[in-house]
Amino acid sequence: AGSRAGSRAGSRAGSKFGKKSNHGGSSAARSKAQKQAKAEEDESLEDQLFAHNLEALCRLQSIRGSLCAGREMHTLMLSAAHFSIRFFECSVELANNFAQELHNKVIKDQNAAAAETATDAPKLGKKEEIEPIQIVPAFGLPVHLADWAFQDKWAWKESSLLSEIFKRAEQNGLVWSDSCTWVGHADAFSRPHLSFFNFLRLQDDLEEHGYHLWALPVLAMSFQLVSCFEGALAEAVGCLARLRMLRFASACRIRAATDGLRKEAEDILNHLPDTFSSFNEELEQVRSQRAGRAGTEVPDPDWLEVQVAAANGQAGAKVAKRVGAPWAMGELYVYQVWAELSKECLLHGELWSACTLAEEAERHANIHGDRRALRDIAITRAKLATEEGQHAEAIRCLSTLGAADIQQSAEASMLLAASYRARKQPNVSEEILNEALTAMKNAPSASKNADAGNNAGSLRRSKTNSANGGETQQVSCKQILAECMVSTTQMYLDIARLDAALVASKEWVADMHAVFDRNLHIGQYLVHAGFYRRQVQGCIDFLAAMIEVIEAKELDLSRDPKNSGILTYTYLEEFASRLCDAVLAVRDSRDAILAMTVPIEGSDQDVALPSESLLAMLDVWEARALALRRVYSANAKLDKRMKAARARLAQIASKESLMAGAITDFFGEGGQNGGKDKKGRAMTTSILDMDDEVENWLRLVDEQITEDEKISSTAREISEVEESSAKVSNAISVLQLATSFKRGGEGGEEAEEESSQTVQYPAAWSEAMAELGRLQLELAARQATLVRSAGKNPHQKVDAPVAAANRRWDESGEGKDASNPTEGPGLQVAERYSNALNGGNPMQTFEPTPPEEGAEEELSQEQPEEASGSRTAYPDEEGLLDFHHIACRSLCEAVSSALATRNFRAARRALKALALEAYGVRCPQASFEFLCWLQSVEVCIRAEEVFEELMPEDHDERVQMHQLKNLQQRWPFPEELGSYSAMKERLDLESPLFNRLQLDKLPAIEELLLSHLPAQTLVVTVQFYGNHIYVGAACSPPEGGTREERAAKMRFMAARHEVVAAEVQALVNRVTELNNRVEKELYMFPELNAELAESFQHAVDEAERHIVEPLSRRLEAHFWPCGVHAESPTNPKHLLLMPDAALWGMPMESMPSLLRLFGTRSYGSVTRDLSLHLHAQRVRGFAEISPDGAPLKAVLGVAKPSATTLLTDVFNEDSLREHEQNLPKKAETLSMLHQRLVDAKVIGNGVQSSHGGMLSSSPEDIKGMLTDATAFYSFGFGRFWTSIPSRQLASQNLSHLAFLGLFHRISNDSSFRRQTKTDSAKPLRQIAMENNYGTHLIAAFRGTLCTLMTQAPLSIPVQMRNFETFAKAMQAGKTVSKAMEEVLCQSVESSALRYARLLEGGTAQALPADAPPGPEDLLLPHMKTAYLITGSPFVSAEEPAAAGKKK
Repeated sequence: AGSRAGSRAGSRAGSKFGKKSNHGGSSAARSKAQKQAKAEEDESLEDQLFAHNLEALCRLQSIRGSLCAGREMHTLMLSAAHFSIRFFECSVELANNFAQELHNKVIKDQNAAAAETATDAPKLGKKEEIEPIQIVPAFGLPVHLADWAFQDKWAWKESSLLSEIFKRAEQNGLVWSDSCTWVGHADAFSRPHLSFFNFLRLQDDLEEHGYHLWALPVLAMSFQLVSCFEGALAEAVGCLARLRMLRFASACRIRAATDGLRKEAEDILNHLPDTFSSFNEELEQVRSQRAGRAGTEVPDPDWLEVQVAAANGQAGAKVAKRVGAPWAMGELYVYQVWAELSKECLLHGELWSACTLAEEAERHANIHGDRRALRDIAITRAKLATEEGQHAEAIRCLSTLGAADIQQSAEASMLLAASYRARKQPNVSEEILNEALTAMKNAPSASKNADAGNNAGSLRRSKTNSANGGETQQVSCKQILAECMVSTTQMYLDIARLDAALVASKEWVADMHAVFDRNLHIGQYLVHAGFYRRQVQGCIDFLAAMIEVIEAKELDLSRDPKNSGILTYTYLEEFASRLCDAVLAVRDSRDAILAMTVPIEGSDQDVALPSESLLAMLDVWEARALALRRVYSANAKLDKRMKAARARLAQIASKESLMAGAITDFFGEGGQNGGKDKKGRAMTTSILDMDDEVENWLRLVDEQITEDEKISSTAREISEVEESSAKVSNAISVLQLATSFKRGGEGGEEAEEESSQTVQYPAAWSEAMAELGRLQLELAARQATLVRSAGKNPHQKVDAPVAAANRRWDESGEGKDASNPTEGPGLQVAERYSNALNGGNPMQTFEPTPPEEGAEEELSQEQPEEASGSRTAYPDEEGLLDFHHIACRSLCEAVSSALATRNFRAARRALKALALEAYGVRCPQASFEFLCWLQSVEVCIRAEEVFEELMPEDHDERVQMHQLKNLQQRWPFPEELGSYSAMKERLDLESPLFNRLQLDKLPAIEELLLSHLPAQTLVVTVQFYGNHIYVGAACSPPEGGTREERAAKMRFMAARHEVVAAEVQALVNRVTELNNRVEKELYMFPELNAELAESFQHAVDEAERHIVEPLSRRLEAHFWPCGVHAESPTNPKHLLLMPDAALWGMPMESMPSLLRLFGTRSYGSVTRDLSLHLHAQRVRGFAEISPDGAPLKAVLGVAKPSATTLLTDVFNEDSLREHEQNLPKKAETLSMLHQRLVDAKVIGNGVQSSHGGMLSSSPEDIKGMLTDATAFYSFGFGRFWTSIPSRQLASQNLSHLAFLGLFHRISNDSSFRRQTKTDSAKPLRQIAMENNYGTHLIAAFRGTLCTLMTQAPLSIPVQMRNFETFAKAMQAGKTVSKAMEEVLCQSVESSALRYARLLEGGTAQALPADAPPGPEDLLLPHMKTAYLITGSPFVSAEEPAAAGKKK
């Protein structure tokens, strides 16, 4: 009833508009003619409208709606949806009336029969006759709009009672008119071929504007339209209707109606290719007909030339004008249905079906000569080619377009721009978009200015058309949408350009503001045209893109302020404010969507509308923009204070120096008081004294400013946070509603089975939960800060989020800065070590005597409250809601759902709050685990970026992963699609990249420490955020005992070290820069430059002193109970270091502060990996994991000697220097070393191994060598990526490769030239991703277990000795770490032989007479930093089989 009421309201609105829009002429003759025509129309109509009338009205209103814009468009679309409901309602009313009349007729017949049989009985009076009974209406419409998705609730289904009623009514002559039609009548659709396309366009328009529920009755008409066709054509139309009903029902979360539709559609879709051969005869007839018209090969023209009157006004003068060919359509052909089906299959992820249908439809359209259909199919095929990464094919398909309507022009230009952008041709993309937008604006029907003040909400042309008598021409909504689509694509190209550009001048800031202005202009254009839903969606997409750019620039500003140009936090705050303005600009659209798209009578409880979910996400992004503004506002204030302090300090120093100089000149050297103060003491002036004075003054001013802000602005900020929290909570309620559905009955076994299933939340839900958790954490921090500021320590500064994090990371336990956080643990270690030396119990330490009863109370009364760090010092907090616990729970739920949907950016946002703000040192286990999760998510994000750049567009893995991502965005529950499940299963089996990204499939971190690592392995994660370095550490327990006993022995540590972000980044850059300078020097001279080596060592020592040494002291105090000099069964045996990407370039493994934990020569005891979860995934691919939590074996014999391959000097660039050529015996080259190692069986697979002296291996040859190897060595000049392009290795499956050794970074003149030429052809983004971190990441995500890489330049002779030593150690059965330890501990007879090559056969050169005596280390300190091991360092050659046993 409610839906019918709403529909009638829409009908009245449409009728009202129709009357208002009837702009007839003002003359009486024209008015009289119109009245006469209307009277003739009324005479031809019946008193009641039937099915065919209502279907025609639905088509007419739909066409009218597509030709206008604004509120008129919405009114007409809803009117069309109303008439689709009336189409069925009139049939239901007719059936009920016919049922009543048939019942009455039965009663009358019974009375007549009774009168005839009882001839002798007296006649009955009228009162005694049987009166007909009013029966209850037998048929009805679905109650709610959502009920239209259930076919079992349609009373007009085939072979139903309703059709039987109409059949009997016709037989009994109850149908009073020949024009009476109903559902199922042969004449219900007067023009079915037009109705087919009209219904599709109406459904698309309703979907565009968020009227998904109103589209369901229109889809029901499409189901009914199937009866107008026969055979394979009817089958194709029915399949399209089912697929569309499935998509709309899924969008509205009507999951109970989708199961049957999915099965029916899949069966028909799989059967459709079998019907292709049935149209061969029809195609032959069409071909012969066109042959008679001489048009067999050439399709119908796109343009026609017509004669029109000349514009000069001469009588009878005509000129030729080119116009578009009209769409003449007499019937519906099957290829037209297949073309629409291919579009729908693309949305469902059925790429094979879409390609098959598009190809067959193109073949039919060519035979029929239908160029309009060919244009549509060409765009569809271009979309399919783009989805498959075949951009050249997409460009080829679009090049066949000779004409297109304005919507097709927009789609084609965007597809071409995307294809050229993927081919690294952004300039061509911009040209295409500019030309397309210019053509649209210059089109005869283009909209140039919008009348924003039009009460009707429509856009009308600003300039008049002389051909129409000076009338203003109305603008079509399709034209407006096309222009906005192209403009939006241009805007995102500008955003990408700004993201890649450096902030060099004010032009960058001006361009940023121009982007904001353009977004507002596009939004205003859309809202005036009535595209409210598209404006809101565009706002969300714009916020996502711009926030990513702004956060990236903020990171550059904090770490590299010198290269950030004019960028300041003031500009960032301004950008964040403009983001908030962008949200405010869509308020009208938000209100319009809520008012129009939500049904008046409401919806079923299991239905969640897409428009409601969209508005929920708008609230989430609004909260995020406000949070970003709060952060940048606080940073901008701090930045201003620091600048004021520097200016004040410089001013005071300048004045004091001038005054001191003047006084010295006037009074002499002693000054005015002879250098004495008032008490006669010597008075000295120093800049440090002025610094102290300025610091004290700044502290007092800062406290005063803080107190003022607490009064003036704190309440406003808290109100903003609370309002954002409330909005996001409501948004989560809306999104959570989308997950609830009822499959069958209530209760019983079905309910229990449903409750046991894992709930799959939509992808947007994790983003909302992450934002809610962060807001709750901020609320908890502000709440606690306000309570503390009301206590007895008013001098405490109120900076809520930062202060809360500082309290949780405070290691002193008293709310004060700890000068030496390792002092207490260090004293305990020293005491245990002393007990061990004296024969006592090493684990016994001094414990203070507990106070007597009553003394504790007296002590607490004497002790000031500020010294107590417990919550009991603030009793007002006891009655407050524990937002901190609620926030942590919300954030954990966000992480869980984000990892399940691989939404790593939402997971990172939640994990940053959990790892950096939620726990700190108060709960080291939680801090360590969340730091590990955060690092793993960061690595996955970096991997997605790297492989998006390097992996070929048409690679199977990339195509399928892209499809999964698209389906997740289009469908609320993509896991219910068969295509989604099939692609995911295939990726699980074949894609190492996809397996690495599935973090949710791994067990808990505690299980990883127990079973995925050898016993007593110390895992340390080091991450750099803001002005702090965060450290989390845990040690796997020793062997022995049950799983529970070993888990109880695990130890955890968490710490935070304050640094200056710019200084840390400068140190990392300095190390990289010095390595590059050393490499240039080695081009010409084989010896290491002593001055550069000293500078390098100075930079490393400084990094060690400020970063690594504090970490080493903390680790020793926590994990070595008796110190590093005493043996203990719990001491760690191996250190797995996990620095993040910012600290990756630091050579931490060779720093003495870490080596001293295991021994100064134990280089193999310290290795690294990218993340803990990635390390576990590596191990799971090669080793068996114990289900009972037993530790991993310390040796993994998975590198088979027979499958060990060596690639040496690919381009044969090694050449001997002049002094090496003059030796008595020929010096050994790389090719000679290669052959010697192969002959000695150090390299097991000598057949597939090759060197440049034999042949120059192509990338395809190298890929073949990698395919058959379990251990692969590459030894050569330059970087590894000059031997094989990174794009090819990124597409290689290396799941079988246990070890990858890259012994490169040696150089000479020819290799330097080749390296320079190769890099000049690469984009800067690709070169940045081929750095040391990117190389290890590519190898890890393609499946390797362990990677060894040379990350610093080395001399050729030194690298040759190192490689030979390592290869022989591996061949002897040593692990990778022990083999590298042997390399780093090599010695040489004299330093004069350090840079001397070995002679042919591997013998050393004779010692020169003037050589300094005594053996020395072969490798200098700089050389020992050259090697880096990632992954599992316990890889070794495969153990030989025992005698008499088969291996």
